[in-house]
Amino acid sequence: MDLKKSKIRHEGKVFLSQRTIAFKLDKAKLDNLFWLEFLESTIFKSKAVAISSGGTAQGVSQKSLRQVIVIIPSDVNEQKRIGQVLVTVDNLIAANEYNLKNVLNIRGRFNLHLLM
Repeated sequence: MDLKKSKIRHEGKVFLSQRTIAFKLDKAKLDNLFWLEFLESTIFKSKAVAISSGGTAQGVSQKSLRQVIVIIPSDVNEQKRIGQVLVTVDNLIAANEYNLKNVLNIRGRFNLHLLM
């Protein structure tokens, strides 16, 4: 199950496909960024896969999803700090992956040049 494929971010809005569930969050209790990072975590994904059903197109029903117990910090400011740290780590990983692809591409072209 790939949660990233089910959403498209555009100017602060999220568009959902027909097989996704929208969450309405109480901003006084839960930070949006923290929740998004949690939904993209391996912890949540493993829970979602465990309760998913269906053959070719697997999905998670609202009823099943409501049964999942999620432990989160009660302090919204702590959630915000955690969310920011996770976004920073995600960005660093993406930048390193991009740089690695470029290095491998350059190395491949260099090796090809040596063979000519």
